[in-house]
Amino acid sequence: MTVVHPPTIALPRIANIQACTSRDLADALIYLRKLYSPDVRGSKIISRRRQYPLLKNDVDDLDELRADSFERSYSIRWLTSLCSCAELLADDKQISTTSLESLVQDAAALLAICAGTASAGTMSRNFTFDDGKIQVQLTDIPLDNHEYASVGAQTWGGACVLSEMLVQSPQDFGLSGSSLREPLRILELGAGTGLVSLVVAKLLQSHGRDDPAWSCTVVATDCYPSVLGNLEHNIMNNLSSSEAPMSLSVFAHFLDWSQFSRQDSELDSPPFDEQFDLVLGADIVYEADHALWIKRCAEKLLKKPEHVNGDQPQFHLVVPLRSTHAAELGTIERVFVREDVRTTESFSNGTDRVWDLMILSKDSILCDAQGDVKTRGGGNEVEYAYYTIGWVKL
Repeated sequence: MTVVHPPTIALPRIANIQACTSRDLADALIYLRKLYSPDVRGSKIISRRRQYPLLKNDVDDLDELRADSFERSYSIRWLTSLCSCAELLADDKQISTTSLESLVQDAAALLAICAGTASAGTMSRNFTFDDGKIQVQLTDIPLDNHEYASVGAQTWGGACVLSEMLVQSPQDFGLSGSSLREPLRILELGAGTGLVSLVVAKLLQSHGRDDPAWSCTVVATDCYPSVLGNLEHNIMNNLSSSEAPMSLSVFAHFLDWSQFSRQDSELDSPPFDEQFDLVLGADIVYEADHALWIKRCAEKLLKKPEHVNGDQPQFHLVVPLRSTHAAELGTIERVFVREDVRTTESFSNGTDRVWDLMILSKDSILCDAQGDVKTRGGGNEVEYAYYTIGWVKL
Protein backbone atom coordinates (compact mmCIF):
# COMPACT_ATOMS: atom_id res chain seq x y z
CA MET A 1 0.00 0.00 0.00
CA THR A 2 1.33 3.41 -0.94
CA VAL A 3 2.06 6.01 1.72
CA VAL A 4 0.56 9.50 1.56
CA HIS A 5 1.80 12.27 3.83
CA PRO A 6 -1.17 13.71 5.79
CA PRO A 7 -1.82 17.45 6.10
CA THR A 8 -0.32 17.52 9.61
CA ILE A 9 3.03 16.57 8.01
CA ALA A 10 2.77 17.90 4.45
CA LEU A 11 1.61 21.44 5.22
CA PRO A 12 3.84 24.22 6.58
CA ARG A 13 3.37 24.67 10.31
CA ILE A 14 0.50 27.01 11.19
CA ALA A 15 2.85 29.13 13.31
CA ASN A 16 5.12 29.61 10.29
CA ILE A 17 2.51 30.63 7.72
CA GLN A 18 3.56 34.29 7.88
CA ALA A 19 7.11 33.32 6.95
CA CYS A 20 6.07 31.30 3.89
CA THR A 21 6.67 32.52 0.38
CA SER A 22 3.80 32.78 -2.09
CA ARG A 23 5.18 29.67 -3.83
CA ASP A 24 5.10 27.71 -0.55
CA LEU A 25 1.50 28.73 0.10
CA ALA A 26 0.42 28.05 -3.49
CA ASP A 27 1.96 24.57 -3.32
CA ALA A 28 0.16 23.90 -0.04
CA LEU A 29 -3.18 24.92 -1.56
CA ILE A 30 -2.53 22.74 -4.62
CA TYR A 31 -1.88 19.82 -2.27
CA LEU A 32 -5.15 20.43 -0.36
CA ARG A 33 -7.17 20.85 -3.54
CA LYS A 34 -5.82 17.58 -4.94
CA LEU A 35 -6.64 15.89 -1.66
CA TYR A 36 -10.11 17.27 -0.98
CA SER A 37 -11.22 18.46 -4.43
CA PRO A 38 -9.37 16.23 -6.90
CA ASP A 39 -9.80 16.11 -10.64
CA VAL A 40 -11.96 13.31 -11.96
CA ARG A 41 -10.13 10.25 -10.71
CA GLY A 42 -9.09 7.38 -12.93
CA SER A 43 -10.01 8.93 -16.26
CA LYS A 44 -6.90 8.30 -18.38
CA ILE A 45 -6.71 4.81 -19.86
CA ILE A 46 -3.32 3.10 -19.50
CA SER A 47 -4.16 -0.38 -20.73
CA ARG A 48 -7.04 -2.63 -21.60
CA ARG A 49 -7.25 -6.40 -21.68
CA ARG A 50 -9.98 -8.99 -22.05
CA GLN A 51 -10.53 -10.77 -18.74
CA TYR A 52 -13.50 -12.46 -17.11
CA PRO A 53 -12.63 -12.97 -13.39
CA LEU A 54 -13.89 -10.01 -11.36
CA LEU A 55 -10.93 -7.96 -10.20
CA LYS A 56 -10.54 -6.41 -6.80
CA ASN A 57 -9.32 -2.95 -6.01
CA ASP A 58 -7.95 -2.15 -2.57
CA VAL A 59 -8.91 1.06 -0.84
CA ASP A 60 -5.81 3.25 -1.13
CA ASP A 61 -4.25 5.53 1.45
CA LEU A 62 -5.66 8.58 -0.26
CA ASP A 63 -9.26 7.47 0.24
CA GLU A 64 -8.55 6.73 3.88
CA LEU A 65 -6.85 10.10 4.31
CA ARG A 66 -9.82 11.98 2.83
CA ALA A 67 -12.06 10.22 5.36
CA ASP A 68 -9.78 11.07 8.32
CA SER A 69 -11.75 13.63 10.35
CA PHE A 70 -8.68 14.71 12.38
CA GLU A 71 -6.65 15.52 9.26
CA ARG A 72 -9.61 17.32 7.69
CA SER A 73 -10.05 19.33 10.91
CA TYR A 74 -6.38 20.27 10.86
CA SER A 75 -6.67 21.34 7.21
CA ILE A 76 -9.60 23.59 8.13
CA ARG A 77 -7.56 25.19 10.94
CA TRP A 78 -4.62 25.70 8.56
CA LEU A 79 -6.78 27.32 5.89
CA THR A 80 -8.52 29.51 8.47
CA SER A 81 -5.13 30.67 9.74
CA LEU A 82 -4.00 31.50 6.22
CA CYS A 83 -7.09 33.65 5.66
CA SER A 84 -6.60 35.34 9.04
CA CYS A 85 -2.98 36.21 8.19
CA ALA A 86 -3.95 37.97 4.96
CA GLU A 87 -3.29 41.49 6.28
CA LEU A 88 0.08 40.51 7.73
CA LEU A 89 1.05 38.74 4.51
CA ALA A 90 0.09 41.86 2.57
CA ASP A 91 2.99 43.66 4.29
CA ASP A 92 5.39 41.05 2.92
CA LYS A 93 7.11 42.56 -0.12
CA GLN A 94 7.67 39.05 -1.55
CA ILE A 95 3.92 38.48 -2.08
CA SER A 96 2.12 40.76 -4.51
CA THR A 97 -1.42 41.96 -3.86
CA THR A 98 -2.72 39.98 -6.85
CA SER A 99 -1.04 36.77 -5.68
CA LEU A 100 -2.34 37.26 -2.15
CA GLU A 101 -5.91 37.80 -3.33
CA SER A 102 -5.70 34.63 -5.42
CA LEU A 103 -4.28 32.64 -2.48
CA VAL A 104 -7.02 33.84 -0.12
CA GLN A 105 -9.76 33.08 -2.65
CA ASP A 106 -8.42 29.56 -3.14
CA ALA A 107 -8.15 29.06 0.62
CA ALA A 108 -11.74 30.24 1.15
CA ALA A 109 -13.02 27.89 -1.56
CA LEU A 110 -11.15 24.97 0.00
CA LEU A 111 -12.60 25.86 3.39
CA ALA A 112 -16.07 25.41 1.92
CA ILE A 113 -15.09 22.07 0.41
CA CYS A 114 -13.52 20.76 3.62
CA ALA A 115 -16.55 21.92 5.63
CA GLY A 116 -18.79 19.63 3.63
CA THR A 117 -19.55 18.66 0.05
CA ALA A 118 -22.91 20.42 0.06
CA SER A 119 -21.26 23.77 0.81
CA ALA A 120 -18.59 23.45 -1.85
CA GLY A 121 -20.57 25.23 -4.55
CA THR A 122 -20.54 24.54 -8.27
CA MET A 123 -17.47 23.62 -10.29
CA SER A 124 -16.83 23.90 -14.01
CA ARG A 125 -14.80 21.16 -15.69
CA ASN A 126 -13.42 21.03 -19.23
CA PHE A 127 -12.94 17.70 -21.00
CA THR A 128 -11.12 17.25 -24.29
CA PHE A 129 -10.84 14.18 -26.50
CA ASP A 130 -9.20 13.32 -29.82
CA ASP A 131 -6.47 15.96 -29.45
CA GLY A 132 -8.96 18.67 -28.65
CA LYS A 133 -11.31 18.01 -31.56
CA ILE A 134 -14.10 17.14 -29.13
CA GLN A 135 -14.55 19.48 -26.17
CA VAL A 136 -17.18 19.37 -23.45
CA GLN A 137 -17.64 21.85 -20.61
CA LEU A 138 -19.59 20.53 -17.65
CA THR A 139 -20.93 22.00 -14.44
CA ASP A 140 -20.70 19.81 -11.35
CA ILE A 141 -23.11 20.86 -8.60
CA PRO A 142 -23.04 20.15 -4.85
CA LEU A 143 -24.05 16.72 -3.69
CA ASP A 144 -26.94 16.42 -1.30
CA ASN A 145 -25.20 15.01 1.76
CA HIS A 146 -28.41 13.33 2.85
CA GLU A 147 -29.35 11.72 -0.46
CA TYR A 148 -27.22 9.01 -2.11
CA ALA A 149 -29.16 9.37 -5.36
CA SER A 150 -27.54 12.77 -5.93
CA VAL A 151 -24.14 11.27 -6.85
CA GLY A 152 -24.92 12.13 -10.47
CA ALA A 153 -24.29 15.78 -9.60
CA GLN A 154 -20.57 15.05 -9.99
CA THR A 155 -18.58 13.79 -12.99
CA TRP A 156 -17.03 10.38 -12.27
CA GLY A 157 -14.09 8.59 -13.84
CA GLY A 158 -16.25 5.91 -15.43
CA ALA A 159 -17.90 8.50 -17.67
CA CYS A 160 -14.47 9.74 -18.78
CA VAL A 161 -13.33 6.20 -19.57
CA LEU A 162 -16.42 5.34 -21.61
CA SER A 163 -16.20 8.68 -23.42
CA GLU A 164 -12.57 8.05 -24.35
CA MET A 165 -13.47 4.61 -25.66
CA LEU A 166 -16.30 6.05 -27.76
CA VAL A 167 -13.95 8.55 -29.36
CA GLN A 168 -11.11 6.08 -29.89
CA SER A 169 -13.24 3.29 -31.39
CA PRO A 170 -16.63 4.62 -32.54
CA GLN A 171 -17.03 1.64 -34.85
CA ASP A 172 -17.24 -0.66 -31.79
CA PHE A 173 -20.40 1.20 -30.79
CA GLY A 174 -21.94 1.42 -34.26
CA LEU A 175 -21.15 5.12 -34.50
CA SER A 176 -19.06 5.38 -37.66
CA GLY A 177 -18.94 4.36 -41.28
CA SER A 178 -21.13 1.54 -42.50
CA SER A 179 -21.94 0.57 -38.89
CA LEU A 180 -23.93 3.79 -38.41
CA ARG A 181 -27.60 2.84 -38.30
CA GLU A 182 -30.36 4.92 -39.84
CA PRO A 183 -32.15 6.42 -37.99
CA LEU A 184 -30.18 6.06 -34.76
CA ARG A 185 -31.56 6.11 -31.21
CA ILE A 186 -29.16 6.20 -28.24
CA LEU A 187 -29.99 5.99 -24.53
CA GLU A 188 -27.74 6.78 -21.58
CA LEU A 189 -28.77 5.38 -18.21
CA GLY A 190 -27.79 7.40 -15.13
CA ALA A 191 -26.31 10.16 -17.28
CA GLY A 192 -25.37 12.39 -14.32
CA THR A 193 -23.65 15.49 -15.68
CA GLY A 194 -24.10 14.21 -19.25
CA LEU A 195 -20.49 13.72 -20.36
CA VAL A 196 -21.08 10.46 -22.25
CA SER A 197 -24.19 11.67 -24.08
CA LEU A 198 -22.52 14.94 -25.03
CA VAL A 199 -19.40 13.18 -26.30
CA VAL A 200 -21.61 10.91 -28.44
CA ALA A 201 -23.45 13.94 -29.84
CA LYS A 202 -20.25 15.84 -30.63
CA LEU A 203 -18.69 12.71 -32.11
CA LEU A 204 -21.63 12.34 -34.49
CA GLN A 205 -21.46 16.06 -35.28
CA SER A 206 -17.77 15.80 -36.15
CA HIS A 207 -18.37 12.85 -38.48
CA GLY A 208 -21.25 14.55 -40.23
CA ARG A 209 -23.80 12.97 -42.57
CA ASP A 210 -24.45 13.83 -46.19
CA ASP A 211 -27.82 12.09 -46.16
CA PRO A 212 -30.48 14.65 -45.14
CA ALA A 213 -32.85 11.82 -44.26
CA TRP A 214 -30.53 10.50 -41.54
CA SER A 215 -31.40 11.39 -37.97
CA CYS A 216 -30.19 10.61 -34.47
CA THR A 217 -31.80 10.98 -31.06
CA VAL A 218 -29.73 10.88 -27.87
CA VAL A 219 -31.71 10.59 -24.63
CA ALA A 220 -29.73 11.25 -21.43
CA THR A 221 -31.67 10.01 -18.40
CA ASP A 222 -31.51 10.43 -14.64
CA CYS A 223 -34.04 10.59 -11.82
CA TYR A 224 -32.82 12.92 -9.09
CA PRO A 225 -34.37 16.41 -9.56
CA SER A 226 -31.27 18.57 -9.06
CA VAL A 227 -29.15 16.18 -11.16
CA LEU A 228 -31.71 16.22 -13.98
CA GLY A 229 -31.83 20.03 -13.90
CA ASN A 230 -28.03 20.26 -14.09
CA LEU A 231 -28.02 17.69 -16.90
CA GLU A 232 -30.40 19.86 -18.92
CA HIS A 233 -28.18 22.89 -18.26
CA ASN A 234 -25.06 21.07 -19.47
CA ILE A 235 -26.77 19.91 -22.66
CA MET A 236 -27.96 23.43 -23.47
CA ASN A 237 -24.54 24.87 -22.66
CA ASN A 238 -22.72 22.49 -25.01
CA LEU A 239 -25.20 22.10 -27.84
CA SER A 240 -26.83 25.38 -28.74
CA SER A 241 -29.72 25.22 -31.19
CA SER A 242 -27.70 27.23 -33.71
CA GLU A 243 -24.83 24.71 -33.71
CA ALA A 244 -26.70 21.40 -33.52
CA PRO A 245 -27.90 20.08 -36.89
CA MET A 246 -31.62 19.47 -37.32
CA SER A 247 -30.92 15.75 -37.73
CA LEU A 248 -29.43 15.49 -34.21
CA SER A 249 -31.64 15.71 -31.12
CA VAL A 250 -30.16 15.56 -27.62
CA PHE A 251 -32.24 16.01 -24.49
CA ALA A 252 -32.53 14.98 -20.84
CA HIS A 253 -35.43 12.93 -19.51
CA PHE A 254 -36.55 11.47 -16.21
CA LEU A 255 -36.11 7.70 -15.76
CA ASP A 256 -36.42 5.88 -12.45
CA TRP A 257 -35.09 2.34 -12.96
CA SER A 258 -36.90 0.92 -9.94
CA GLN A 259 -40.30 2.13 -11.16
CA PHE A 260 -39.79 1.59 -14.88
CA SER A 261 -38.55 -1.97 -14.35
CA ARG A 262 -41.79 -2.85 -12.54
CA GLN A 263 -44.14 -1.51 -15.21
CA ASP A 264 -46.11 -4.14 -17.07
CA SER A 265 -46.11 -2.43 -20.45
CA GLU A 266 -43.17 -3.10 -22.74
CA LEU A 267 -43.04 0.51 -23.93
CA ASP A 268 -44.02 3.69 -22.16
CA SER A 269 -44.79 7.20 -23.41
CA PRO A 270 -42.21 9.20 -25.42
CA PRO A 271 -39.26 9.02 -25.54
CA PHE A 272 -39.67 5.40 -24.45
CA ASP A 273 -42.34 4.53 -26.99
CA GLU A 274 -39.57 3.36 -29.32
CA GLN A 275 -36.61 1.12 -28.53
CA PHE A 276 -32.95 2.12 -28.79
CA ASP A 277 -30.08 0.90 -30.97
CA LEU A 278 -27.45 1.64 -28.33
CA VAL A 279 -27.63 1.85 -24.53
CA LEU A 280 -24.74 3.28 -22.49
CA GLY A 281 -24.02 3.30 -18.77
CA ALA A 282 -21.01 4.50 -16.75
CA ASP A 283 -20.55 3.93 -13.01
CA ILE A 284 -24.24 3.24 -12.41
CA VAL A 285 -24.11 0.13 -10.19
CA TYR A 286 -23.56 0.97 -6.52
CA GLU A 287 -26.56 -0.61 -4.79
CA ALA A 288 -27.60 -4.27 -4.62
CA ASP A 289 -30.74 -3.87 -6.76
CA HIS A 290 -29.24 -1.71 -9.49
CA ALA A 291 -28.08 -4.48 -11.84
CA LEU A 292 -31.50 -6.17 -11.77
CA TRP A 293 -33.39 -2.91 -12.32
CA ILE A 294 -31.04 -1.95 -15.14
CA LYS A 295 -31.46 -5.30 -16.87
CA ARG A 296 -35.25 -5.05 -16.72
CA CYS A 297 -35.07 -1.55 -18.19
CA ALA A 298 -32.69 -2.69 -20.93
CA GLU A 299 -34.94 -5.63 -21.76
CA LYS A 300 -37.70 -3.16 -22.59
CA LEU A 301 -35.62 -0.44 -24.18
CA LEU A 302 -32.86 -2.15 -26.19
CA LYS A 303 -33.88 -3.30 -29.64
CA LYS A 304 -33.68 -6.99 -30.43
CA PRO A 305 -31.74 -8.04 -33.55
CA GLU A 306 -33.84 -8.78 -36.59
CA HIS A 307 -31.61 -11.78 -37.27
CA VAL A 308 -29.28 -13.77 -35.04
CA ASN A 309 -26.31 -12.87 -37.23
CA GLY A 310 -27.52 -9.36 -38.12
CA ASP A 311 -26.75 -5.99 -36.59
CA GLN A 312 -26.53 -6.35 -32.83
CA PRO A 313 -27.96 -3.55 -30.67
CA GLN A 314 -25.83 -3.52 -27.53
CA PHE A 315 -25.59 -2.20 -24.00
CA HIS A 316 -22.10 -0.96 -23.01
CA LEU A 317 -21.43 -0.71 -19.28
CA VAL A 318 -18.32 0.61 -17.50
CA VAL A 319 -17.96 0.23 -13.72
CA PRO A 320 -15.01 0.99 -11.39
CA LEU A 321 -13.87 -1.96 -9.30
CA ARG A 322 -14.28 -0.55 -5.81
CA SER A 323 -13.67 -2.91 -2.91
CA THR A 324 -16.25 -0.92 -0.95
CA HIS A 325 -18.93 -2.00 -3.47
CA ALA A 326 -17.66 -5.50 -4.33
CA ALA A 327 -20.97 -7.17 -3.43
CA GLU A 328 -23.01 -4.75 -5.54
CA LEU A 329 -20.65 -5.09 -8.51
CA GLY A 330 -20.81 -8.86 -8.23
CA THR A 331 -24.52 -8.73 -9.04
CA ILE A 332 -23.72 -7.64 -12.62
CA GLU A 333 -22.39 -11.06 -13.59
CA ARG A 334 -25.18 -12.84 -11.73
CA VAL A 335 -27.91 -10.81 -13.43
CA PHE A 336 -26.34 -10.58 -16.89
CA VAL A 337 -25.13 -14.16 -17.24
CA ARG A 338 -21.98 -14.53 -19.32
CA GLU A 339 -22.59 -16.08 -22.69
CA ASP A 340 -19.59 -18.38 -22.40
CA VAL A 341 -20.77 -19.95 -19.12
CA ARG A 342 -24.37 -20.68 -20.02
CA THR A 343 -25.64 -23.96 -18.67
CA THR A 344 -27.88 -26.35 -20.57
CA GLU A 345 -30.71 -25.38 -18.22
CA SER A 346 -30.62 -21.84 -19.59
CA PHE A 347 -31.76 -22.97 -23.03
CA SER A 348 -35.42 -23.12 -23.97
CA ASN A 349 -36.74 -26.67 -24.31
CA GLY A 350 -39.53 -25.55 -26.62
CA THR A 351 -39.46 -24.83 -30.32
CA ASP A 352 -39.78 -21.08 -29.75
CA ARG A 353 -36.36 -19.79 -28.78
CA VAL A 354 -36.25 -16.80 -26.45
CA TRP A 355 -33.93 -13.81 -26.29
CA ASP A 356 -31.96 -12.94 -23.16
CA LEU A 357 -29.48 -10.17 -22.38
CA MET A 358 -26.07 -11.63 -21.64
CA ILE A 359 -22.48 -10.50 -21.22
CA LEU A 360 -20.81 -10.95 -24.60
CA SER A 361 -17.40 -9.79 -23.41
CA LYS A 362 -15.66 -8.26 -20.42
CA ASP A 363 -12.50 -6.16 -20.52
CA SER A 364 -10.32 -4.97 -17.69
CA ILE A 365 -9.27 -1.33 -18.11
CA LEU A 366 -6.44 0.17 -16.09
CA CYS A 367 -6.36 3.94 -15.65
CA ASP A 368 -3.92 6.43 -14.28
CA ALA A 369 -5.43 8.09 -11.22
CA GLN A 370 -4.50 11.52 -12.53
CA GLY A 371 -5.26 14.46 -10.31
CA ASP A 372 -4.42 12.60 -7.10
CA VAL A 373 -1.72 13.67 -4.67
CA LYS A 374 1.61 12.07 -5.57
CA THR A 375 2.37 9.18 -3.28
CA ARG A 376 5.62 7.71 -2.09
CA GLY A 377 6.30 4.34 -3.63
CA GLY A 378 4.44 4.82 -6.92
CA GLY A 379 1.28 6.34 -8.31
CA ASN A 380 -2.24 5.12 -7.77
CA GLU A 381 -4.19 3.33 -10.47
CA VAL A 382 -7.87 2.66 -10.93
CA GLU A 383 -9.34 -0.43 -12.59
CA TYR A 384 -12.63 -0.65 -14.43
CA ALA A 385 -14.65 -3.52 -15.81
CA TYR A 386 -16.07 -2.88 -19.26
CA TYR A 387 -18.99 -5.11 -20.26
CA THR A 388 -20.46 -5.48 -23.72
CA ILE A 389 -23.97 -6.84 -23.23
CA GLY A 390 -26.23 -8.02 -26.00
CA TRP A 391 -29.13 -10.22 -26.99
CA VAL A 392 -28.48 -13.96 -27.14
CA LYS A 393 -31.12 -16.38 -28.40
CA LEU A 394 -31.51 -19.37 -26.10
